Amino acid sequence: MDIEPRHLRIVCAIADEGSITRAAAVLGISQPALTAQLRRIEDAAGAPLFARHLRGVEATALGQYLIDRGRAILAELDDLAGGLRQRAGGEYVRELRLGGVSGPIIVGLADRLAEAFPDRRVDIRAEYSPRLLLDLVATGRLDAAVVLDYPGHELATPAHVDSALVVTDAVCVAMGAGHALARLEELDLAELARESWVLPRSDGAGWPEYFLRSCSQAGFTPRVGHRVGETRLLHELLASGRGLVPCQATFPAPEGVVVRPLRGTPMLVRHRLLWHRDSPLAEHAGLFGALAEEAYGACAALRPRNRPGGGA
Repeated sequence: MDIEPRHLRIVCAIADEGSITRAAAVLGISQPALTAQLRRIEDAAGAPLFARHLRGVEATALGQYLIDRGRAILAELDDLAGGLRQRAGGEYVRELRLGGVSGPIIVGLADRLAEAFPDRRVDIRAEYSPRLLLDLVATGRLDAAVVLDYPGHELATPAHVDSALVVTDAVCVAMGAGHALARLEELDLAELARESWVLPRSDGAGWPEYFLRSCSQAGFTPRVGHRVGETRLLHELLASGRGLVPCQATFPAPEGVVVRPLRGTPMLVRHRLLWHRDSPLAEHAGLFGALAEEAYGACAALRPRNRPGGGA
């Protein structure tokens, strides 16, 4: 059996939901049917794509490779289909293709670009992996992207991709509002050695490896109680007090969750812009950077307490 686009959508849905049962509901098929489909896809791939455990499933190294490549292929197919429809209907509008990781910049930047370039449609593509976004920019499939990297895990760019630093921010800690530590204004990383943590899968660019290294430098190995790749489940685990989550200072904490800064700022995250030198944005690099800084500032102003010394 050859792996087809529909198989890629199945694998990506399972990865997004972290559960075959939830993925089956999203895809509108029965759980046994999805399990059988996955088994055939894994047979075609030559090895398991997911490791099964009590809380759901987690991608294997081979599975993560297929997921990352599959998302890029599916996005290209969707872009192709959309472009064909636009051109066939005489509706073609030159677009700015902006990619980004989830964070405080991407949506606000897209809004500001739409205002600055009213003759262009701004299309957003969200991806978890900074390396995938870099590849999409480098190959011309995106005009620009907002990515994250970390000290010791800097993202190296090829000669035809330019970059600019938007801001360097502190890594904070999110927890349930009922957690005993929630009453404190700041936390010491070393004092969190006995806590349970909720971590995401690796983004392939240094996270959560940078977090694990920082904990080691603080004198402990974190106890990882849960690994999740789906935002809704992450919020539920946080609100129920199942563990702490390292997060950006601008993390939009849902109801029942609070964010606290770490004393001494032991971990940093860098927000960077990438753009292809042939991109329409290349000749407006200064404006592009200024709009990104403005988008970040607008988001950060909503959560001043999440920074060291931010106050109540």
